[in-house]
Amino acid sequence: MFGFGGLGGGTASHGKDRRLLTVEVVNCKGIIGVNNRGRESDSFVRVELVSASGKKTKEQFKTYTVPKLLNPEFKQVFEVGKFFDMENCNDFVLHFEVCNKSAFSISETPLGCTDIDLMTIDADGAVEERDYPLELSGRMKNVTGTIRIRTQFNQPVGMHDIHAIGEDVGEGSPLMDLEAGGTVAERELLKGGSRQSVR
Repeated sequence: MFGFGGLGGGTASHGKDRRLLTVEVVNCKGIIGVNNRGRESDSFVRVELVSASGKKTKEQFKTYTVPKLLNPEFKQVFEVGKFFDMENCNDFVLHFEVCNKSAFSISETPLGCTDIDLMTIDADGAVEERDYPLELSGRMKNVTGTIRIRTQFNQPVGMHDIHAIGEDVGEGSPLMDLEAGGTVAERELLKGGSRQSVR
């Protein structure tokens, strides 16, 4: 079920006409301690969709803060693609920045970061989960730890066109059942790029 049903953060709800990427920040392990003489951190994770050159999009999120832990559990889910066309996501990455939130100022201390190239995420909708090593960020001199991320696209690239075809041809058309399987001829029709209605 798309949206990691049953996990913290709820289940994604959306129409079939838009390609979205569900991203769950699961946890961090072994991050640097910056409070209480290095024994703890009040950490949160900032998630941003950016171009390979570093240009930001409107797809920006932030987890809640988990206090006083070096192995924080977040289990927070976000949907990426409400402001950006995920059908054309070449040369874009998800940037994750782990930070410590100071209780006495508005400043944030970087604890490490990592990037996930969207082209490395399964395009057909398989759920993927893995740990990514944190790398140096900002003014950091040392970094330790990992961040666990779970990802899933709600539909393959080009499914928007298939839905549109089904709406055009009407009930009873051979193209209506392509998502459920369809015939070889129907699959070849779409594979060849034809957009003619079959009636």
